[in-house]
Amino acid sequence: MRHLLFNTDALAEAIMSHVAGVLGKPVTDPELLTRVIFEIEDSQKSVLKTDEFSQVCLAIDYLIETGRAYFDCETGDLIRA
Repeated sequence: MRHLLFNTDALAEAIMSHVAGVLGKPVTDPELLTRVIFEIEDSQKSVLKTDEFSQVCLAIDYLIETGRAYFDCETGDLIRA
């Protein structure tokens, strides 16, 4: 598992790379972003109450506040602004 000490800027950049599809297929779902960035391979394990998911959510909030991304309310996907 990747280290938990991401700062918000670094995690936000990692999220935007995945949303843009820079590293392959675009990933826009917060739960899946958490699994991919923190390399959580156990698909049976819920990530919703983990520190990693909380960090991803904080970074997504930061991206939204800075106008770099927004949520599609119908799909729940994160979209680059």
